Amino acid sequence: MKKAISSASPDPEAAAPGVTYKVPAGEKTLDVIEYMAYTATPQTKSEIAAGVGKSIQEIYRIIQLLVGRGYLISGDNEDRYSLSMKLFSLVHTMPAVRSLSAASVGPMRRLVAAASQSCHLGVLWGNELMVVSQLNSPLNMSYAVALGARFPAHETSSGLVLLAGLPPDHLARALSRMEQALHPDESIAVVRRLVDEVRHTGHDVRPSLMVPGIVNISYPVRGLHGETIAALTVPYLGIKRSTLSVEATAAATSQAADDISLAMGCPASVLGLP
Repeated sequence: MKKAISSASPDPEAAAPGVTYKVPAGEKTLDVIEYMAYTATPQTKSEIAAGVGKSIQEIYRIIQLLVGRGYLISGDNEDRYSLSMKLFSLVHTMPAVRSLSAASVGPMRRLVAAASQSCHLGVLWGNELMVVSQLNSPLNMSYAVALGARFPAHETSSGLVLLAGLPPDHLARALSRMEQALHPDESIAVVRRLVDEVRHTGHDVRPSLMVPGIVNISYPVRGLHGETIAALTVPYLGIKRSTLSVEATAAATSQAADDISLAMGCPASVLGLP
């Protein structure tokens, strides 16, 4: 019989640094969650199994567990499953995200009122940008992204601002992971060049890489130690006689990002403020 492990008699393997243990059931569960996160349409058990490279027998109980815990939902068609918003809700219960959302409400409202443009706040989520706060323009004609939306970081101004704000070693790892996921017609060299451009300017103002006709205006939001913790972005849609110019909107966005940063404890000196 295997000897019980106690604090008085620690397992030497458990104490060894860098030891990685296999947890097959846990890995399969995470495989299903990650696969469903990238899937646009509801999936059958067979499709989920094929998507994660497992048999139905291997994932059947995992799917039942995730349904029971509220991570997967079947909707009206009990044969097909989608990822619920539970993960997104959990993210928003994190103190850091709650604090960021609370600090951003006032500045974002002032920005929307001044520029008559929608705006959103995004954070890095792996290789993606995830929108954690969003306000719509008051105009009848506007452009906005959905709360909780996720996009490839390298295809968004918000993502480029966040990547540019990473420490060099973190950026190197992020770009290495990203390179493995790029489409054949995309180049990591182009991504590096865009990140370098944003690091040089400290913000990003450019025609959207994803939506023709939109100009993205994105500025970093900084934390207690001056680190980039989020990106505040206006997807600028020019409407005659109804909106500020791109330049004036950029200035208003920069001010709003500074206001959020100050509320998050960033020293004024880091922002170049008196």
